[in-house]
Amino acid sequence: MARAHPSQPENLTLGDRLRIARKTRKLSAAQLAQKVAISPSYVQKLESGVRKASPSLILALAKALSASLSNRVATARNCLRRQRQRSTKLRAL
Repeated sequence: MARAHPSQPENLTLGDRLRIARKTRKLSAAQLAQKVAISPSYVQKLESGVRKASPSLILALAKALSASLSNRVATARNCLRRQRQRSTKLRAL
């Protein structure tokens, strides 16, 4: 999966945003994982794009990282939109 360039924040993936927020707050993957009751390896998989987060997990991560409410809502909406697009594509097959 191609990574977005950091100078283009609108193109950052959820994983990129998660990693940036975590590192900005000087948290390890293990520390963030503990705050949201998931494994550190799951945090790493989310950041690398191997796994996708559910809207409820996105909200829990955002809360743990003290992200703004508007950012949480926008991220959750984008996640839901992508899930719907994937479902539509699968049904078309």
